[in-house]
Amino acid sequence: MMLRALVRIALSVGASGCGTLTTVLAPESRLVCDRSETLNRVYSGIFADIEIVQGGSEDASLGVLDFPFSLAADTAMLVYTVPMQLARGDRICGGNE
Repeated sequence: MMLRALVRIALSVGASGCGTLTTVLAPESRLVCDRSETLNRVYSGIFADIEIVQGGSEDASLGVLDFPFSLAADTAMLVYTVPMQLARGDRICGGNE
């Protein structure tokens, strides 16, 4: 029952283009971080939005708009991201050269 609810939340948030699902579900080889080489799994969507806004690119407004959706999705995903953070640590950004 809990898994079904998590899947529904993930699909509904994913439809909005949320940064959380991009950072949680992306393979590390495709994970791109602008300002660091690693990304904390817990509240990763929030951290990604902050990086977008601080980067000053044209997508900065999208980071601001995505922030509340990422906050909600990151909070819902804590049951997954906290154990993964404890077991595996930060995600390594594969897109950095």
